[in-house]
Amino acid sequence: MEKFLIQIVAIFLLFIFSSNKEFNNIKYEEDNKIGILTIKYPDNLIDIDNNILDELEYKLDKINSDKINVLIITENSSIKKEYNLNYNNLDDKLNNKILKKLDEFEIPIIIAINNYAIGIMFEISLTTDIRICSENAKLGYPILGESKRLSNIIDLGMSRQIIFAKQIINAKEALRIRLVNNIYPQNELLNKAKELALLISRNGNLAIRKAKKAMNEGIKYIEKEKEKEKDIYKLKCACQNYDWGQYANNSLVAKALRKNGEKIDENKKYAEYWMGTHQNGPSKIIKDNKEILLSDEINGQLSYLFKILSINKPLSIQLHPDKLFAENLHKKYPKIYKDDNHKPELFIALSDFELLFGFIELNEAVKIIKKYRKCFNLKEGEELIKNPNIENYKYFIERLIYLEKEEYEKILRLIIENEESKKNNLIKKLYDNYGLDPGIIISLFMNYLHKKKGEAVFIDKNIPHSYIYGNCLELMACSDNVIRLGLTPKLVDKENFDKIVKKNFEDMIYKNQSDFMEINKENKIIKYDIKHIEDFKMQIYEINEDRFINIEKNSILFCLDGAIKINGILCEDLNSYFVKNEINNVKIELCDGYETSKLYKIYKK
Repeated sequence: MEKFLIQIVAIFLLFIFSSNKEFNNIKYEEDNKIGILTIKYPDNLIDIDNNILDELEYKLDKINSDKINVLIITENSSIKKEYNLNYNNLDDKLNNKILKKLDEFEIPIIIAINNYAIGIMFEISLTTDIRICSENAKLGYPILGESKRLSNIIDLGMSRQIIFAKQIINAKEALRIRLVNNIYPQNELLNKAKELALLISRNGNLAIRKAKKAMNEGIKYIEKEKEKEKDIYKLKCACQNYDWGQYANNSLVAKALRKNGEKIDENKKYAEYWMGTHQNGPSKIIKDNKEILLSDEINGQLSYLFKILSINKPLSIQLHPDKLFAENLHKKYPKIYKDDNHKPELFIALSDFELLFGFIELNEAVKIIKKYRKCFNLKEGEELIKNPNIENYKYFIERLIYLEKEEYEKILRLIIENEESKKNNLIKKLYDNYGLDPGIIISLFMNYLHKKKGEAVFIDKNIPHSYIYGNCLELMACSDNVIRLGLTPKLVDKENFDKIVKKNFEDMIYKNQSDFMEINKENKIIKYDIKHIEDFKMQIYEINEDRFINIEKNSILFCLDGAIKINGILCEDLNSYFVKNEINNVKIELCDGYETSKLYKIYKK
């Protein structure tokens, strides 16, 4: 029992002594609604130690910001010899909770630096609202550390110089870089701080608090937006060297690779440049000087895939099934149809561009059959001539799909020998590349389109098409589902192609693009809005002067024909960037030396 009582008394005495702990390094006084904290440095030190930190925390807790309108912090040090600081870990000191208290202080704080604001005292000075110093003052970090506050106050490059070089700067340099507002003779410094505090104080406590709160909220918003800007990453993209691509010296894909620092083999063909997360060519981002898979950064997949295509040889006649059909194909033939997604596509020509798109109108089909009547010699063709209607047109196309090898080769030879065919550049081009391929017969009943640079075509589900020649951009749902019918060494799937023809033939005939794609051109922005597609959306900004835009989450930005800066980040011709989080009011600047540029923004609706 006696031992227990001794322990209780000891604990009580410890509490008494600790609660009445004396602090001798900081003096606090109040005068005319102004609080003044004077910090006395320990002997032979030019920065504060842990004891002073404890005392400063204690004093700050005791200050009633309702009773004063301004707080002045100053230091009293008179060391004249050269300083030599050896901190074990400056970062630990900079993380002190005192800094948070000062950051959140409700009334303005003025710091008047007599001699030294170095190390932790320098960081404390950065939490204050107004910094003034004497002509003798020195400021900076004695060891390599980091400070977000410094780069929010002065130029980023200068901030890095001070931190990386462990630079201690004098008063004149501090004024030049706007780190301090004014410098004064040492014997006038405190009085100047008081004069400024009185000017502020006359506005009243409530008004001062409101003003500081509003400014701090503005700063927090800016800091938040700056944090978002860190989520703008340069893309490192994959390419595909398909046989139908263009050789390096002519390929826009190869040019894009060169522009992004990749080595090029002049003897290779460069067909596609992929921007996205598709497993067959996933993009990477450059983050902290390291390459990271974009899919890892977002922990998933983008709903879209954006490409540059450079085409020298006609691609296959193909179509992309709708979502339900794609799911069934993937379930039944997972090794052939490797995903279960649909693949609507938006293409924009970057040069004169040729493509086959959709079946021709009924009356045009009848004309073609009549022109090559002796070549076809098919009863379905004769029936279509006799009774021209959509059903008979469909039966005729189905007959062409299932022609036997002997049949289509005989028809093709007759077509090629036909005098009309010798004038047909398309037939010649397809024959030179693919020989006696049944796709040539189908191509006679497809629209042969010629698009100029900047013109767009939307390729919806179940629409037969084939790119013939040129450079283009292509935006699609993230999928590789393709049902091919001809002009290809790859698998031809007549059965599934025909299933789609049977069910959707009337929709496969070429229709006016405005039926399903709106193109709005206003305020130097082209907006492509495809009403029933949720996977992607594209906007093209013409940049010939500075402008501000909003960028959606998980967007790809692509620059073409010029060079721009995106919130100060250089984006050159054929460069692309990924934006992870939504950012508003992003500044887009045209770089010197260019009259105009285009910025493509790709995102999900």
